[in-house]
Amino acid sequence: MGRLKKRVYLGLGAALFLGIGAVVGGVDARTFDLLYSHAREVDNFIAQQPFISGVLMVGVYWIVLGLGLPVASLLSIVSGYFFGVMNGAFVAIFGLLGSAAFTYWLGRTYVYRWLYAHHKERLGIVKKEVDENGPFYVLAVRLSTIFPFFWVNLLFGASGLRWRHYIWPTFVGLIPGSALFLHVGSTLASLDSISGVLGPKMTGLFVGLGFVALLPVLFRRFVK
Repeated sequence: MGRLKKRVYLGLGAALFLGIGAVVGGVDARTFDLLYSHAREVDNFIAQQPFISGVLMVGVYWIVLGLGLPVASLLSIVSGYFFGVMNGAFVAIFGLLGSAAFTYWLGRTYVYRWLYAHHKERLGIVKKEVDENGPFYVLAVRLSTIFPFFWVNLLFGASGLRWRHYIWPTFVGLIPGSALFLHVGSTLASLDSISGVLGPKMTGLFVGLGFVALLPVLFRRFVK
């Protein structure tokens, strides 16, 4: 069992390495041989221990994203590859929401207190804005998928945004992007490169969705 778990970590690390390579410069189909060489062992472990496998992957989300590494989308691709779209969705949502909640708590507890002590007036202006339009800002950031996951969670917490205005737009906004990345991961074996799938057109689509989420804020300002 210990050797098998070690191979699981090795397989997940290989998948993450390939995902980074795909985003940065594109990869050839032969490059996936490193992933495929460990995929069978990982799949066997997942089949034997599905719950433990899911918990381990959620833990990978929490650790990697908690360190501030900008690889949230890549982790969802890996989840889609190993767990499929449906099971991977549970892993991705628990992983992303858990990491987001923890980082928000850090910002709300420690960074907010420091800002309140040193920049109370400026923070008050920001807090007034997020009290009025916070959920729309969170939803726009989540839908656009272009902002660093760790830093936006920290900044939303530091702004004094209320928990209820943060968590539900986070959950809703993560669904479209996560669904795409999970689908890409589930079909990874049949792709020569994911750069065509996750290219500028797709990025532009998500940015457009984020802009739509900001329309109520723009409308309020226009009315005023």
